[in-house]
Amino acid sequence: MHGISRKSATPVDDKKSVLTAAVLRSLQSQLLYNHHNNIYTKEALDSNAELVKKNPDFMTAWNYRKLAFQYNLDTVNADLNHIIDEELKVVEEVLNINPKSYGAWYHRKWVLSKGNTSTKHELELLNLLLSQKEGARNFHAWNYRRFIAGFKNISDEKELQFTTDMINHDFSNYSAWHNRSVLLSRLLKKKVKGYFPKEKFLSEEFDFVRSAVFTDPNDQCGWFYHLWLLDQTIKVHTNVNMMPLLTSLIWMTEMIDKEIYHYRTLLSPVVTKSEKDERSRGLFLSKTNALWLAEADNMINLAAIKKEEEAKCKIAMLTLARLLMAYDAMISTNTPAILKKVLKLYSQLMKLDPPHYQYYKDEHSLVLLKQITSSNESLLKYCSEHKDSGSLWLRLNSLSLSRIGCFERLLWVQNLDLSHNQLHSIEGLEALHLLTCLNLSHNKLGSFTVLDPLRLLKSLRLLDISYNEIGAHIVDTRRYLCLSPLSHTLVYDKDFEDFATDDAKVVNFWEAYSIFRGLKIMQLDIMGNIAVDERFMLFLVKLLPGLQWLDGKKLN
Repeated sequence: MHGISRKSATPVDDKKSVLTAAVLRSLQSQLLYNHHNNIYTKEALDSNAELVKKNPDFMTAWNYRKLAFQYNLDTVNADLNHIIDEELKVVEEVLNINPKSYGAWYHRKWVLSKGNTSTKHELELLNLLLSQKEGARNFHAWNYRRFIAGFKNISDEKELQFTTDMINHDFSNYSAWHNRSVLLSRLLKKKVKGYFPKEKFLSEEFDFVRSAVFTDPNDQCGWFYHLWLLDQTIKVHTNVNMMPLLTSLIWMTEMIDKEIYHYRTLLSPVVTKSEKDERSRGLFLSKTNALWLAEADNMINLAAIKKEEEAKCKIAMLTLARLLMAYDAMISTNTPAILKKVLKLYSQLMKLDPPHYQYYKDEHSLVLLKQITSSNESLLKYCSEHKDSGSLWLRLNSLSLSRIGCFERLLWVQNLDLSHNQLHSIEGLEALHLLTCLNLSHNKLGSFTVLDPLRLLKSLRLLDISYNEIGAHIVDTRRYLCLSPLSHTLVYDKDFEDFATDDAKVVNFWEAYSIFRGLKIMQLDIMGNIAVDERFMLFLVKLLPGLQWLDGKKLN
C-alpha cells in the first residue's frame, strides 16, 4: 500500500510474533475477566492500556474504557478534567504507535464530547501528525480535524486556508483536496461573501488545481478535485427569470472550453494545421449558438510544445476525452472531428493502461456508436436489405463493440445485427420495442442473466445467440441481478414449479425460463454455448410452443 512492498517474514519475525500473541492472549483474558466482573481499578485500566497499545483495533477494550470512565465519574467522584486528560494521554500513546486506528480516533471523539472545552492541544497534535510525510494524507486525522473545527466553531475560511497551505506543501494529498471540497461545498451553499456568485471564485479554483496537475500530471489527486470542480459548474439553478440561467450556461460552456484548451496543452507535443482547422470549425459551430458561446472566440487555442513523456499521461488523456464529449453534448452538433479525437484517445489509453482496458473499450464503443448514429447519412451506411426477405437491417456487426448505447437514435429499428462483436452485456436494448429480429451471435455473453433485457421485447420473433460464452463461467456474478425462483417475491414461482414437475433437473434452467417464458420467438439459434445440451433443447421446445426453427432445423 502507498508504494511500500510487503516483506516476507524472517525466523526472527516469526518468533517475535509468537511471543506477542502470547502476551496479547494474557492481556485479553485479563480484560474479559475485569469486564465481566465490573472491575475498574487503576491496575485494571493500566492492563487495558497495554492491550490497546498492542491491539488498538480491539473494540471491546475501548468499550471497557468507556464503562470505566463513567464508573469512576459516577462512583468514585473523580475530577472530570483529570479523567479526560488521562484518557486522552492513553489515546495519544496509541496514535503514536498506530495513527490510523479507527478505535483510537473514535474513542478520542467520545472523550472530548464529555465536556473538555480546551482543544488547543488537539490542534497541536493534529498539526504534528499532518506535518509528517507519512501522516499528511491520514484521513482519520483530517476527519478528526473537521470534528474539532465544528466543535470549536472554527471558520470554514480559516480551515480552507489550512488546506491551501497543505496542498502547496505537497500536491499529492488526497485528504487535503477532499477536505477542500467539503469546505467549499458549505461556503458555496451558504453563499458566504467572497464565494458568491460562484463563477469568479470557481475560475480561480480552476487556476489553482491546474497548477497541481501541470506540476505532476501523473498524480491523480488534483484530477479528482478537478472533476469535482467541473461538477460544480453544471449545478445551475432554475429560475422564473431565465437570464441568470442563461448566463450560467454560457459561463459553464466557457469553463469547459478553457479546460479543453489546458489539457490539450498538456498532451499535445506539436501544433498541426489540421488541428487548427478542427478548432476553427468548432468555433464556427459554436458561434451559431449565441446562447452557449457568446464569449468563446478566444477560449480554445492550440497548445505549445510539452515534454514528450507528458503526452502519455493517462488520467490527462481520460479527462480530455470526457471534456470533449461534454463539450460536444453542449453544442449539440456531434462534431465528427471531436468524436474522432475521442476515439483516438481511448485507443491510446487501451494500449497505455492494460489493467483498465475493458473500461476504455466500453467507452470507445459508446463513442463509436455515437459517431455512427450522429447523422442519417452516417447511419444509412450501416443499413442494408436482407437478400431473401428484402427487410431493412441495421448491421452493426464486426465493429469490435463491447457495449451498446445511443438507443434514442435507434428506436425505429426492427432488424438489428450485432454479431461478431465483443459484447458482454446488452443493457439498454429493452428500449427497442419494435425489434423483431436480433442477431447476437459470436459475442462474449456469459450467461442467460445478461439476456434479461430481452424479456421486454414482446415483438421479437427471430433471435440468434449462438456461439457466445453462456455457461462457460462456473460462477456468474450477474445472476444475483436476476431474481431466483426460490425467492418468495416472484409472481411466477408457482408457474415455474408446475413447469418443472416432470423433470427435476429442469430447475437448473430457471434463468432461461425467466428470460424466454414470455416471448413468442419463432426462430432461435443457440448452438455453440456450453450450457446447451439435448436436455436444454427439449426444455426450450416445451417452453416456446410457437418455436418453428431451432439451430437451423425446422421443428415438427
